[in-house]
Amino acid sequence: MNGKYGSWRIQDGTVSRMIDGQLVELSINPVGDGTAIAMYGDMPEQIKTVLMGMCLFDARWQVQFEKPSGKNGQNAPPARRSLALPHDRQQAYDRILQGKKVEYIFVPSTPGVYHQKLLVYQSRSLRDLQPERVLYHLPVLEYLSYICELEQVLGMPLPELRAALSRFADIMLGRIMEELCFLGDRLEFISPMSDAGILDPGESYLHPYTYFDQYKIDPNSVVGVEDLVELRLSHTAQSRTGVQIPMQCLIMDATNPYTDKTLRQGEFESINL
Repeated sequence: MNGKYGSWRIQDGTVSRMIDGQLVELSINPVGDGTAIAMYGDMPEQIKTVLMGMCLFDARWQVQFEKPSGKNGQNAPPARRSLALPHDRQQAYDRILQGKKVEYIFVPSTPGVYHQKLLVYQSRSLRDLQPERVLYHLPVLEYLSYICELEQVLGMPLPELRAALSRFADIMLGRIMEELCFLGDRLEFISPMSDAGILDPGESYLHPYTYFDQYKIDPNSVVGVEDLVELRLSHTAQSRTGVQIPMQCLIMDATNPYTDKTLRQGEFESINL
């Protein structure tokens, strides 16, 4: 398995990237179905708490711009940018601020490969680890803040997009509760933006990895079970707290399916602006 997984480079049985100015390199272990696991830190002898979560809209969340007028514009495909990918999102904002008109917004309507593979991995890992508690972060308010940001850039409300987020979040919540039903009351959903009044999504993702007391976490018996791209949460939190939270990370393929922009019939809905 060699490739580019988000900001990570996969090569010769290792994954590596720079985080906060430091090179992080980990060995990977294939586990079948084209997936692999990388371990950051040492697994505690007793696991009381597992931290995990899942992104909502993947790279299928896109804006499509109107074609420019003229012969050249009519022959070119319409420009699209994914609002789920930070670099694409900034490019989309720049185009809008330059006066380019958004024609459509596309949003996922069904779980993608990213959601399906991650949920299977989470279920399998939790059955193996048997923690006392699972703190699950489904970032609805974080994605709502991205929508608010888009509304500000466009200068208009987007009620249909807000409704689409709500529908998709309900779908994913149902899938998660169904897949992890064996946990019973050990499964706890957390929302740092509402529970702790955090305004910045990036800080919200970091919150349970940083503020142990607020979540009644023993830092000596907690582990994160996440997609590899989320390893930065543990690494950045450690620079603030001095405590390393081990993380068991999934590598879903040679490239991260979260970044797949393919729009397949029946898997998305469009909003006409």
